Amino acid sequence: MSTAFDYTAFIGELRELVVRAREFRRNENNLNSESFRRWRHETEELIHRINRLRYDIARAIEGRSFQVMAYGSISAREQEEKFDRDLSDTLAELELVISRFERYGDPKEKPPARVNVAQAAPVAAGAAIPEPLAAPEKVTIGWLLANVPVTWYLTLALSYAAIFGARMTVASTKLGMTIVEWVTPSASAAKPTGSQ
Repeated sequence: MSTAFDYTAFIGELRELVVRAREFRRNENNLNSESFRRWRHETEELIHRINRLRYDIARAIEGRSFQVMAYGSISAREQEEKFDRDLSDTLAELELVISRFERYGDPKEKPPARVNVAQAAPVAAGAAIPEPLAAPEKVTIGWLLANVPVTWYLTLALSYAAIFGARMTVASTKLGMTIVEWVTPSASAAKPTGSQ
């Protein structure tokens, strides 16, 4: 029986891979070790698999060489330091993914709906219930500024600017010019009859 692969299963497998890498023996702690190559392949495959489910897990492990890439002679000590640094960085990133899961859970899960305290609190006996906003007898600019959110004005201004821009763009095209000529009365039609 196979279980579904989801973010929780991904984290479980990732934990096992991190533990395995932390337990590499000294002779396994190098690029040519079969156990390291198998571990790297499984780790990369696991990250690809979760990313196919539309998660965005960093794939920095793919860019790491785990060896010094240079021409000339490189000492075994330099190769070992580079391998250790790349492995340490990779494990730190994987542990960060695990710790974020432990703290925040599945990144695609929606957080529980927040309750508006003002709506959820029961009204005490005798407490005044706020009245809905009533329109005044005369709507003045002062009343509009005090009662209409600024975002509404910004939306209105941006809408007008977008419409104006779209009209200018269409009017500058051949089709737009044809429509303008069609809509605009001709000079002969504008003259009243009987005048010369």
